[in-house]
Amino acid sequence: VRSRESGKAIKAPEDAEADMAHRHDFESTISHLYGLQSRGAALQASSANRKATVEVMRQYAERAGTDFGGLKILHIAGTKGKGSCCALLEALLRAHFGLKTGFFSSPHLVTPTERIRVNGKPLSEALFSKYYWEVAGRLAGAAEARRRAGHEDGLAETPPFFRML
Repeated sequence: VRSRESGKAIKAPEDAEADMAHRHDFESTISHLYGLQSRGAALQASSANRKATVEVMRQYAERAGTDFGGLKILHIAGTKGKGSCCALLEALLRAHFGLKTGFFSSPHLVTPTERIRVNGKPLSEALFSKYYWEVAGRLAGAAEARRRAGHEDGLAETPPFFRML
């Protein structure tokens, strides 16, 4: 895996499916994640074509082995009250309907783990690191398999910051 900004190799685990919490601490995970941040030109290019942005995200999710097909998703947008609205809906869905919930918000104030909750509980730093490196390993493996098969498509091995998050 390479840093988008510096191009330097960043060590990723050999076995993406293994429990990686012991190989990568939270600080190294966050360092790698922040190395994926795009700068101005890349942000302008991605915002110019939203339809292509959704397709690229779908391709990354597919390469990571993620299937969103069975999920029911609420997307809350606007300028004020999104966090409160999401917190209320999340609590209602769990308490009154017995549903399992996942929560992602943006931006974070201190650490990316603030953005993510599963069934009302924040994702721990250890689980964040574990899942982050599992996904990074799957993406690296998929990119390598595509290279060996001669299927170059122009997608970077690791997506930029917000897609990876």
